[in-house]
Amino acid sequence: MLFLPLLVFFPLLLNLMCAMQNSTLYRSPTSDLSFGNFKRDPFYYLWAEKLSLSMVRDQVDFGFLCVGEPNCYSFNMAAYPDSKGLYLCELLATHKYTETDKFHANASFHHYGPLPLCVSAPCKNGGVCVPEYKWSSFHCDCRPGFCGTHCERGGMESILLSEIELAVTSNNNCGGSIALMVIICVTALRYPKAAYSEVDSSPAITMLLLPLLSFFPSLLKLICAMQNNALYRYPTGTVSFGNFERDPFYYLWAEKLSSSMVKDQLDCTFLCVREPNCYSFNMAAYPDSKGVCLCELLATDKYRETEKFHANATFHHYRARSPCESFPCKNGGVCVPKYEKNSYHCDCQPGFDGTHCKRGGNRTCSDIKRFYPRTPSDSYVIDPDGEGGEKPFKVFCDMTNKGGIGVTVVSHDSESRMLVDGFDVRGSYSRNVTYNEASLIQLASLTASSAHCEQFIKYECYHSMLLYNGGMFGWWVSRDDEKMKYWGGVDSAPFKCACGWNNTCADSSYGCNCDKNDWKWREDSGLLTNKSKLPVIQMRFGDTGVLSGGDEKGYHTLGKLECYGLIY
Repeated sequence: MLFLPLLVFFPLLLNLMCAMQNSTLYRSPTSDLSFGNFKRDPFYYLWAEKLSLSMVRDQVDFGFLCVGEPNCYSFNMAAYPDSKGLYLCELLATHKYTETDKFHANASFHHYGPLPLCVSAPCKNGGVCVPEYKWSSFHCDCRPGFCGTHCERGGMESILLSEIELAVTSNNNCGGSIALMVIICVTALRYPKAAYSEVDSSPAITMLLLPLLSFFPSLLKLICAMQNNALYRYPTGTVSFGNFERDPFYYLWAEKLSSSMVKDQLDCTFLCVREPNCYSFNMAAYPDSKGVCLCELLATDKYRETEKFHANATFHHYRARSPCESFPCKNGGVCVPKYEKNSYHCDCQPGFDGTHCKRGGNRTCSDIKRFYPRTPSDSYVIDPDGEGGEKPFKVFCDMTNKGGIGVTVVSHDSESRMLVDGFDVRGSYSRNVTYNEASLIQLASLTASSAHCEQFIKYECYHSMLLYNGGMFGWWVSRDDEKMKYWGGVDSAPFKCACGWNNTCADSSYGCNCDKNDWKWREDSGLLTNKSKLPVIQMRFGDTGVLSGGDEKGYHTLGKLECYGLIY
């Protein structure tokens, strides 16, 4: 007796579930139920014809007003309440996809509209896309001479292909159906009176709905599953749901959970929906001599195993409608569908992050190494100051140097050994350094995000002085445009090179080998390690003229900027 009300209201319930499964905006012709699925565009406003203005408490009230108005397709809602805590609501008779020129940023409003249907421009060869919000779909009005779902076919060829497709769909073979939807529901269904429809509140009707309300939680789970999911399995096993699409004459060469002989594609679909680890299946295109077909349940899908998905003359492949169909993950990221929520996440390649792997994510190469220990040495994109700061940039990551910590290497245009000759005045030779694919601000953020940074610098001299105890002929310039008074191998001691710090110079009265200033090739070199001054942006030299018939000269070499280590 308790289930009689279910039979009485079954048509209404069926309409409700079909609406929520297939529609973004649905209104029953008899007005017994309505349903809307709206997407918010924060701080945008559609300047279009207004059906009405109202003051409401929140966006849920807005949604009910629009769904209840037969001509409403979107609405503008004030971003902030007034002094009474109410929001202005403007119901609109159109939407942003047909009024694109009237859709603009606005600091005071949010816009709510139906989910996009024609935004991907699906109609080809000049066809016009016409949204059908009732079914969350569209149809293409094709130009003369073209036909097909997307106006992709032309002439007699398209007519023949359509007839062949219709024949295949009609035949009683193993793979006739283009798409399958299966619901396995053990729990009794019930209809939520207050949330979705206008029901007569007479005592008889109220009593009739009491059994329905007692089952409300299970129905709500099923409705939510059908609305939001392509493949849903309730944890207790009471409700399962699958919405599959066919790839005719394709086969996924992947791990098989089981193989069975079934009568038709519906049986194979039920098997997959009931198997907790099944996400797609292969099915023989034609039955055997006994009229049954081979069904292979798979533990993955074609989006995660793209290289194993191939054309096949004897099989069709069925897969749950996937949120990965649009290939949303960029820069080599792998889309991993989450069928239970009809969503996905992107497994990004090293050096990228974000919802769609669009931006450089890791701060440094050491950061990449920490999160991806097996990452090989290669070029990657890093973002030292994170989202909202300077743009990410490309560097080379040496994953073996410094004990495999992950060294960020930035190249420049002055790495080769360069001659200095004919510049006698102090600092008259100048070489500006330009770094590859990065600005000085970006490099400053790199040094700030690294525990250590270093840059090798060398000067080879032939009767050419360098720091000369303060009477400097040569020097390097820091990123802050500061004339630096020390050389590689020294942290900050003025007028010293590495030999002056270690007391190993050719002449102990000077701080650099080159300052002996004799007719013999000498060298001063070492690492610059004060990261607050790096990178080197300019080198200056002098004392390379002609003296007593002898030609004074020198060579300079500047290494790449290298940074490593984590700052927590």
